[in-house]
Amino acid sequence: MKLDGIDIDGAIKNIESALKQEENLSPALKSMINILIMVVKLLTNRIGLNSKNSSKPPSTDTKLPKNTRKKSTKKTGGQNGHVGTTLKQGIVWDTH
Repeated sequence: MKLDGIDIDGAIKNIESALKQEENLSPALKSMINILIMVVKLLTNRIGLNSKNSSKPPSTDTKLPKNTRKKSTKKTGGQNGHVGTTLKQGIVWDTH
């Protein structure tokens, strides 16, 4: 997986091979590094998840703005010189 131009999988493979070759590291340090590698793998796998390909709720998805329309440069209202009319209010029925 690449993230911001960094090949994460390749970097992890390089670190794991360097750990196997290194004999002077303490077992505790090696196990801590392996745990950190596991955490990085888990977090990078979660980056591509959303509500459609996992059990995450839709509220956690990153969303686009609701209104993506651009503001018009035209004036509002009817054409110049047009006389408009307004509908009169009709009978309101009492539903009680």
